[in-house]
Amino acid sequence: MHRLAVTVFPEINQSYILLSCLEGEKHIYEMLFHQLKNASIDRIKFYLSTILPLYSENMVLSADLWNAWDDETKMAYTFYANLKGPDFIRFSKVIGMVLRKANRKSTEIDFSKRGKIDLFPI
Repeated sequence: MHRLAVTVFPEINQSYILLSCLEGEKHIYEMLFHQLKNASIDRIKFYLSTILPLYSENMVLSADLWNAWDDETKMAYTFYANLKGPDFIRFSKVIGMVLRKANRKSTEIDFSKRGKIDLFPI
């Protein structure tokens, strides 16, 4: 299995997102890295807020972010983070459809509106 490490350092005026992979697997992620370099910051935040809760094996959230969420958002995050089996497959397909739709140039999506689970509220 190929792994990609995502590390986010939030700052007041600017955040840093580090993506890391093994040197031998860099060719697998080259297209992703290229797309992210050329994407708007709101699009990147939209994608990461959509994908990370479902696909991350080891995710740590800041206490400030967690405490800023209401109970419904905390429950939604916990639900997605713990999906397995057929439920995981169903939600993966739905998220795939959402992201493909968002990627179409003909689709007008406001990427600054990220939904219930917003990992980048600032």
